[in-house]
Amino acid sequence: MEILDGWLSSKTESRLRISHLLILNRVVLEGINKFAGTFRSTPIKIGGSAHVPPDPTQVPIFVEDFCEYINSNRDRSAIHLAAYALWRLNWIHPFADGNGRTARIVSYMLLCQGLGYRIPGSRTIPEQISENKGPYYRALESADRAFVGGAIDVSEMEALLEEKLATQLLQIHNAAKSYTNDEPRKKAAPSSPDKLPRRSAIVSDVEYLRPDGPYAPVYVIQLPESALTSKPTASPQKTWVERNSALITAAATVMSALIAAFVTWLATKK
Repeated sequence: MEILDGWLSSKTESRLRISHLLILNRVVLEGINKFAGTFRSTPIKIGGSAHVPPDPTQVPIFVEDFCEYINSNRDRSAIHLAAYALWRLNWIHPFADGNGRTARIVSYMLLCQGLGYRIPGSRTIPEQISENKGPYYRALESADRAFVGGAIDVSEMEALLEEKLATQLLQIHNAAKSYTNDEPRKKAAPSSPDKLPRRSAIVSDVEYLRPDGPYAPVYVIQLPESALTSKPTASPQKTWVERNSALITAAATVMSALIAAFVTWLATKK
């Protein structure tokens, strides 16, 4: 992963180079194979596959073409480039050992580079493929058959990587939903509605959202049934005004006359 982080953080080393493949294979086979980090010098067979890898003399040419395809198709999706790398490196089988592991790492690095960051999640795509190689082998065979027919078709490998990527990201989603210290949350939650602060006298029930445990209370307002069926009554003030409208009119007339008389009296005093 240090190699991946270094590649992602590099401002100048964005192109895939043959040296990258050699370094990764050396890391994969460190202490396992004395030919780690070098191209094979002998013919090789793939057990259980009808595909026969190219002659060792052609390996450097095919690897160079492989890198050129990746670098010239950066406008393609990261999934496509990762799927192509996973198939094509296995097709070339450039190393004496560790071809599958090297191809899976290169594929994953290209996917991360296309996204611009290391993909989060503990069970990475290469790890998932290693746990169940059946679909992976079938996707390789599908691409091999298409290539024999003169086409580059890694759609089955793309679908496999999309599935594995979704699984890896789902772990982050599940981790975000889970609690590492759930017990204090349960103790802090009120045990009954009676212990909750009431916002209104008509609040009569409390529910909790429970994805995995108790969350903040949700107040459920329940109105009395009479409030929904009965008609509102007129206010006492309005009823009195309606009953005494004539008296109010007479009083207003008398008040107007008194004010007019007072104004006239003030005028005579000047």
